[in-house]
Amino acid sequence: MARNLAGADYVITGIGGLVGIGSSGHTLLAICRRAANGAWHTPISIETSGNSSKLAMQFSDTNRIQLIIGSSNKDTTVGITSSDNWVLAAATRASGSSVPRGHKFVYDTNTWTHTDAGAASGGDSTDLTGGRVQIGRWQTTDFFNGDILLVGAFKRALTDSELESLPFTLLGAAAAAPDGLWLLDQHATTQAIIDLTGNGANQTSLTNTSVATNSAPLWSYGLGASVVVGRSGGGTTHSADAAVTATATTTAAAAVDRAATAAASTTATVTAAATVDRQAVASTTATAATAAGAAVDRTAAASLAVTATLAATADVLSPSDATGALTATATATATAAVDRAAQAVMTAVASLTATAAVATPGTDPVRATSTAAVTAAVDSTSAVTADRTSTSAVTARATSSGGVV
Repeated sequence: MARNLAGADYVITGIGGLVGIGSSGHTLLAICRRAANGAWHTPISIETSGNSSKLAMQFSDTNRIQLIIGSSNKDTTVGITSSDNWVLAAATRASGSSVPRGHKFVYDTNTWTHTDAGAASGGDSTDLTGGRVQIGRWQTTDFFNGDILLVGAFKRALTDSELESLPFTLLGAAAAAPDGLWLLDQHATTQAIIDLTGNGANQTSLTNTSVATNSAPLWSYGLGASVVVGRSGGGTTHSADAAVTATATTTAAAAVDRAATAAASTTATVTAAATVDRQAVASTTATAATAAGAAVDRTAAASLAVTATLAATADVLSPSDATGALTATATATATAAVDRAAQAVMTAVASLTATAAVATPGTDPVRATSTAAVTAAVDSTSAVTADRTSTSAVTARATSSGGVV
């Protein structure tokens, strides 16, 4: 995406950090597509507070890249026409009296041209404080006709090899340390164009322009890998390798959309997954433990102990025809049903003592029957490990202080 400038279209920004660029060495460049030939077109002009251009790169009416320094036009002899389609065009000049140099990279053919101008030129020391930068116009004329993606200005002359590292990414252009850098990729013209160097040469006004329907081929922002790590309940985004560790009931997933490493480690009843759609490493470990008749889906422990004790005694206080008979039964049931982390402990003790005593001899036998039933249940909403212990003990004892039948 780029910005289309046709007719009287242009952008004005502040001067930012470009004061003094005319008297130093300098580089002006633009990634652009010329839509017409045979007229003066201006990608960038750096001007005083009185709107007088002191440094500019133009495409001439003879279809050449020219560097304008003050009132001096220097033809670099590098040709540029609409048939080139998208190009990176640049003009450089070292400090002092030196020969300007023209540069052109043609995206369609992947070819470079670097050519000197025919004569040397000095700089222009006019004070640019309070001045401006125009993208798409020189003073009040020579409007650019075509599409512009990127414009840059440097207070030094870039070498040929430095320029050859710039056509493909925004990060490449930023890494060359420009003193002014403007990207015209906004989705709407209501979005202001800013100076990406942070030096403050931001848009101050806009006349016309539109969002272009053409895009520069082979060009990208040059951003690094991004990694998305997701899990139950949400996810976050990191620019790094991804690692996920999950314990208890958890679903862990690492989704990597660029070269990265994803790992998932889980304990207890766990589903772990690593999904990678680019070069990556995924590993999963799952361990489940369930003990003693408990239904478990989270790591926990549950224990249940039930003890039933029965004691029966028949005592006869005097000689008699009495009989003491005792029956004792103990039943214990323990259940632990758990679905969340918790610890449940229950102890149930049942004790039954039955005694038959006969005070008068000769009566019918006396019988005592006892039944003890104990049911203990533990219900928890947290996962457990259940231990169940049930003990039933019955003791029957008959003693007599007289005769016993």
